[in-house]
Amino acid sequence: MLPPDKGTLSSEQLRRLAVRLATSVLVFIVGPAGAWDARGLNGLLSYILIYTILRFVIAEFSSKSGEKGAVRNYRFSPLILVLAGLTPQILPGWESQVVLVPILLGSYEGAYWSTFHGIREARRRITGQPRKDDIDRFQKWEVGATCSAAVLVMLAGDYAAPTAAILAIVAWIIPFDPITKQALESSIAVSTSDFNSEKAIFGNLTTGAYGMMLLIITNSMRIFSLHVGDIDTLAWIVAISTLAGYLFKKWREDEEKESMDNQNWVLGHKVVLMAIIVMLAGHAFVSIYLFFIGYIVSTFASAGILRPLEIAIAGRLLEAEGDITGEGTIGLRERLKFTAQAKLVSVFSIAWIILSEIRSEPTMELIMSSALVFAAICAMANIDFSRKTSRLLEG
Repeated sequence: MLPPDKGTLSSEQLRRLAVRLATSVLVFIVGPAGAWDARGLNGLLSYILIYTILRFVIAEFSSKSGEKGAVRNYRFSPLILVLAGLTPQILPGWESQVVLVPILLGSYEGAYWSTFHGIREARRRITGQPRKDDIDRFQKWEVGATCSAAVLVMLAGDYAAPTAAILAIVAWIIPFDPITKQALESSIAVSTSDFNSEKAIFGNLTTGAYGMMLLIITNSMRIFSLHVGDIDTLAWIVAISTLAGYLFKKWREDEEKESMDNQNWVLGHKVVLMAIIVMLAGHAFVSIYLFFIGYIVSTFASAGILRPLEIAIAGRLLEAEGDITGEGTIGLRERLKFTAQAKLVSVFSIAWIILSEIRSEPTMELIMSSALVFAAICAMANIDFSRKTSRLLEG
């Protein structure tokens, strides 16, 4: 057993930091803002649909490519980010921002995230690092990279996307470190292959509801931010909400115990419910401050409480039992989340087409209100599921 990763950053951690910076710039800020600038609300909605569907398709393809194929896709996924960062510069026009960029970003996310947590878990087993510490470290780098990306967008302006492409090239060049190479020699298929077990069913329900809730809240914030402001507004909100959520998590850290995971899971969803009500009120009264207060409160809960717990709770429900070598599946938790999100955007798109044909094109008010109400339903569903998941994890 090797010592846990401490002190100086390993090459794999540097690689993850570079790719996370590039991802935060392109996926969180520049990509959505570019689609909005190109075609307004319809451009951003089309972007969300294409991006979400491609992410699901590529994640499924990558996971079914076998461990070697999945690792290869993970290793070369930063090159897709390079293309996403450079495409609008090479091919200016709305087709690039609304169609090509989401295809590339969705493909990158599907290839990267379907394998990332399997590698992270395999590394953790080698180093012997406690799961909670490993998740905390992962979240810390996520927060730092996201806030840095927001600052980069505000400072670099039109050069933010090419800068992200350079960071992605750096990430691709950096080789795997010895711990990662050793992890890849074991197995990254750490998820169960028994999809009909009670644990797997509730793991699917839990991560699916959480994923749909998060997709709606995040994209509602993007739509509202770009409607009332511009890309800098979106960057500010992304940075403030991400940092606020992480600081809230650190503030609560001393009170958290593993035995309280279920109580914190329920508390987090109740806070999200209240935040959604505030966001709906802010949207109804066209109050920028009220809407953003609601979003930041939701981030307190989603980033500060629910994000690490979703990885831990759904991960435990979906993990393979016993000796997993050759018996598990790759990236199941993320793929189930992507599947639920793809179904959600497909249903909303069909509803949008039907309403456009029989009446008129749905307004932004109708789209956001109905979406946020559904996000509230997802939060209530996870509160209800928590009773059963708690018993399954204790059993």
